[in-house]
Amino acid sequence: MEHCQIGDKEKKSKKDIKTLNLNGRLLQNQQTIADSFNNYFLNVVENLIETSHIDKMKLTQNGTTLEKTISNCNQLYPSINFRHTSPKEIEKLIKSLKTTNAQGYDEISTKILKWSAPYISSPLAYICNRSLETGIFLTRLK
Repeated sequence: MEHCQIGDKEKKSKKDIKTLNLNGRLLQNQQTIADSFNNYFLNVVENLIETSHIDKMKLTQNGTTLEKTISNCNQLYPSINFRHTSPKEIEKLIKSLKTTNAQGYDEISTKILKWSAPYISSPLAYICNRSLETGIFLTRLK
């Protein structure tokens, strides 16, 4: 989707997209246009990774050492270091919430959260840390 043009440029609403020029191919079917956008966004990460591998191969072929290539990749894609949260950090976040009687899907108001923060911050910290460590998140929290 590198060379992509949307037809009917004078209309701003997304429901008014009539055509899509995808690499010289004119798409007019709304489902095909939607599928093209979906496919692009589903594959954008893989395409970046693939491009990165091609760049690494070019650098290696030009006499650059593998260590230097890896070093360059680490500069482009910095690592993320996970730091556990603490009950105090959870309490601080809860206290920063606006105090209202409004409730979320769990039917708990921020007023009750703030009142119970000292009692629930330790279990919440454990749940948050485990969720980030394992990459498993409750569907309702995504």
